[in-house]
Amino acid sequence: MANGTGHKILTHAAIGVLPDWEQKLLAPVRAKLETEYSMYGDAYFINPSEIGPYIELPDGRLPMDPWEIRHFRKDGPGDDYYTCGYYDLMRYSFEYFAEECIKCIECNDLTSFAKFTGSIAHIIQDCGTPAHAVGTTMSTDMKMIKLLYPAPDIKKMVCQLHFVLENTFKPFSLKYKPKLLGCTPSEISFNLLERFTDMLEFSISFINPILAAFYKDDHEGVAELLTECGQYPSKVLADFIHSVIAVGMGQLDSNEQDKLKNATLSEYTPSERSAWAPAPYQYAEIRKSPWGLNDQYEPVPLTLLIDGKEKIFKKGFGIGPPYQITYLLPKNVYKQFNSTIGIHSKLGTESGVTFKVLGDGIELTRGQCNTINDTLIINCNIANVHKLTLEITPSGDIPCPSNSHAIWGKPQLLKNNR
Repeated sequence: MANGTGHKILTHAAIGVLPDWEQKLLAPVRAKLETEYSMYGDAYFINPSEIGPYIELPDGRLPMDPWEIRHFRKDGPGDDYYTCGYYDLMRYSFEYFAEECIKCIECNDLTSFAKFTGSIAHIIQDCGTPAHAVGTTMSTDMKMIKLLYPAPDIKKMVCQLHFVLENTFKPFSLKYKPKLLGCTPSEISFNLLERFTDMLEFSISFINPILAAFYKDDHEGVAELLTECGQYPSKVLADFIHSVIAVGMGQLDSNEQDKLKNATLSEYTPSERSAWAPAPYQYAEIRKSPWGLNDQYEPVPLTLLIDGKEKIFKKGFGIGPPYQITYLLPKNVYKQFNSTIGIHSKLGTESGVTFKVLGDGIELTRGQCNTINDTLIINCNIANVHKLTLEITPSGDIPCPSNSHAIWGKPQLLKNNR
């Protein structure tokens, strides 16, 4: 946001939903956090020597402007894959800021806490607005957006749509209870990245409605839509502040901790995944997409045959072999991985499928499924694993069989061995 008004509004709303004792803790620094420190992401370029210690990362990078959701890569013939464009930088950034904020709370250094929090607030709020959420390469002059959604008035095509999409927030308050993101900086980062990704996708969904209002000269409508969009980054920031204060003060609620006992991988962003797969899974969605695809490319719920009865999995992956998905796990958090694997009971397969779980490149377990009757439950120890890979390969003679429908049902990370 080009001016400080939006950052102040969003930060104020985030602090306003924290538990009373956390708001009381922040009271001495709240005003500066809202009006001054939340602008550090922009003010840094004017005064890097003073602000740098609170926003520069230890490796010299700045945690801003890498918001492309997906990058296409190609290493060789037939080896297409996607990486998440912001994954490495943001996981690293979130963990660093969480660690520094927790240290500040432990040392009762509220001023430094507020400055670090202001930096992360600016980052979250910037990319929680449509102008930034579409990515650095597209957001500056919005040329792609203008081509996809041209204005009926040719004069509006030369407008700075970036500023239209970020600068008309109205003050608001939230009805929201902040969520604990983790009990360590690494776990906070792991879960914050998903809130961040959901926020990006939510923000992008507002581009067309906001521009429709702008094209009609409905400036009040633009402000209302942008304000609605801005509630998401305020919630994400509230989650972060609540989490680092709770960890730093050692006041972790047992009910909140219970909600973090396991994590379903299909709800998380892979650091890397296959792009191409055989029909009908060419360039299929993976994250939060619990469906198989029929030969008309229509989504079909994930169903596996278990003891002669069909079970629907509301979370999981439906993919065709060969395929590979990789996740970077938080340090020393999860100990066990399990999943129900098999062939889609309604869609079937043209080839047997081998399911593999790899930890840091080493095979941990595998399962073989040839028909819809071969459903298995696999589990393995993942303690000390950083890079977890789920892989499926065809076990028949066809290297890339079409209409082979493999399922990872509810692939879970668990903190305790079961």
